[in-house]
Amino acid sequence: MCVLGTGVYLPGAAISNRDWLARSPGLTTAEAIEDVTGILSRHAAGPEESVGSMAAEAARVALARAGVAPSALARVILACSHGGDRRGPATVNTVMDKLNATCGAFDVNNGCHSFLTALDIGARLVATGEGPVLLLASELVTRELLNPKDHRTYPLFGDGAAAVVIGPPRRQGALLSSVHRQRGDMLESLFVPCAQDTLSPKGQIHFAASGRVMRTLVEDLLPQVMQEALDQAGMTMAEVDWVAPHQPNAVWLERLITRLNLPSDRVPRVVHRTGNVPSALVPMGLHELFTRMSGPKPGDRVLMMAIGAGVAYGAAVLRVD
Repeated sequence: MCVLGTGVYLPGAAISNRDWLARSPGLTTAEAIEDVTGILSRHAAGPEESVGSMAAEAARVALARAGVAPSALARVILACSHGGDRRGPATVNTVMDKLNATCGAFDVNNGCHSFLTALDIGARLVATGEGPVLLLASELVTRELLNPKDHRTYPLFGDGAAAVVIGPPRRQGALLSSVHRQRGDMLESLFVPCAQDTLSPKGQIHFAASGRVMRTLVEDLLPQVMQEALDQAGMTMAEVDWVAPHQPNAVWLERLITRLNLPSDRVPRVVHRTGNVPSALVPMGLHELFTRMSGPKPGDRVLMMAIGAGVAYGAAVLRVD
């Protein structure tokens, strides 16, 4: 498997903390948001935009960079942490209509871990001869899922989409490892955007655990799957060339880099300007790596990891073609 092309779509102009807080006066301050989260801005979808429409915009960019026509796709997988635009049918149908594509397609919902889940499935499809595969991650959080009176969640999130086209390797590209874990006993530890849940009767994102508990979950669980992914790939952390992590906020990201001794100059930072775009941040990081940073080169190895509601978490190692 190799990455053929990547794309990102961010709706509208970036909205600063100060301008975002104008929609919820008195909630907190712009300076406090920056100090606590490191987030400087985010994007919000327009009234005519949807999870599906933003995914289609990111898809067009990735397909153009990959040189792949929609008609050549073997599968399309759409990841979204909150289920998409409606309960059914699958939101990916909107993408298929906009791209005029007719191959098999489906949605994946596994919290912030949704993209790595989709990558695992997509890589297996490619390995069995079904490629190229278009992987999408799209999130529309700001319209209905945020409580403007909740200082923990309202400043944190943003909207947007990312796309990755994968296909058979041309040289040495491969998904060297893919490790995934699910802790259903921790179902309510992160957030519960569910209309039937008494913690969040309007279906808005709600953090059921304290910030300290959430940090502990991340710092306890992620290293386990990262090490498993490295072991599966026959590597050590010292042999990792690039890291594309989920990054729910910029302060958390810097703490993770320090705690795990990650190669700081090889980690793309995007969350400070996008806010937490749950399932899309790993592919946004990949897009940053492939289009804006100095690498990766053929043969380089990229470590990816994510953790989110479920609790779903995992890690994977990609060798660049």
